[in-house]
Amino acid sequence: RGGMLANKDGVILMISSAAGGMPVPMMSLYNTSKFGLEGMTKVLAAELEGHGVRCNSISPGRVITDSFPQEWGMFDPKTVRQPEDIRECMMFLLTDPSVTGQYVHAGMWDFENGIRGDADSLAHLKNR
Repeated sequence: RGGMLANKDGVILMISSAAGGMPVPMMSLYNTSKFGLEGMTKVLAAELEGHGVRCNSISPGRVITDSFPQEWGMFDPKTVRQPEDIRECMMFLLTDPSVTGQYVHAGMWDFENGIRGDADSLAHLKNR
């Protein structure tokens, strides 16, 4: 019983976007919300440090969902992902006790850990 603070154990995982660190023209409201989410992640991580609760954010990358269907033609086939493709990165953030206050892009994490992807598919993140 009790919450994360009472139990001195827990993980908060925010769903963010590369737009939380670089401007995307004509998407000011979305950008603003993601910049705010990134700030909140860092502040919560600092506030909860020492209380057994960690806070991180993940950018799933370009994922086919009902909100962004593949038919819209917005996705490069090299960068598009299915929702289940972010599983490994999410599990890392949820289970590694040494990681807190971090932004992790699932595509970059997958590439760096040899799971999937290539450097070309991550070119849009170079300004992050």
